[in-house]
Amino acid sequence: MLRDVRGGRISKTESDQTLAALRTLALLEPALWLSFARAQRHAGISQAQWEDSYKRAVEESPDPAEILWEWSEAAAGADRQIKLKVQAVAADPSNIALASRAAMLLNGLYATQRGLFASLTWRALLRQVADALEEHFDELDAPAVSRLAWTIHPRW
Repeated sequence: MLRDVRGGRISKTESDQTLAALRTLALLEPALWLSFARAQRHAGISQAQWEDSYKRAVEESPDPAEILWEWSEAAAGADRQIKLKVQAVAADPSNIALASRAAMLLNGLYATQRGLFASLTWRALLRQVADALEEHFDELDAPAVSRLAWTIHPRW
């Protein structure tokens, strides 16, 4: 169904009916909020609407980190994407791969787009990711240790 919505193979009326049915199903089965958010996004529904569905998916999920990361990839604006990625790390600090990806992204953005946030905001964002990596220091591979070091000691 998502492929049909994404590929434009169904009419606007069918798309609206499908989205209405998905919403009803999501109200009955909260695990479907993520599918509903994806369908809304691919159907071209307003960002505010599909972001509300992602919020519901996060609230209903026992493991919201991957949902937050997916949402961050779809969100508009680098600042929104970064904050959602950091929230994903905070939601599952034991996910080393996720924290390492976030650290790599934050370090790169800090080096190239430092004006995106105030210094204090950068420190708070970097610190949350560093805390997650430090918590599992003995399990980190070399690239993750390097990312941790740059996250802890960026050039202020």
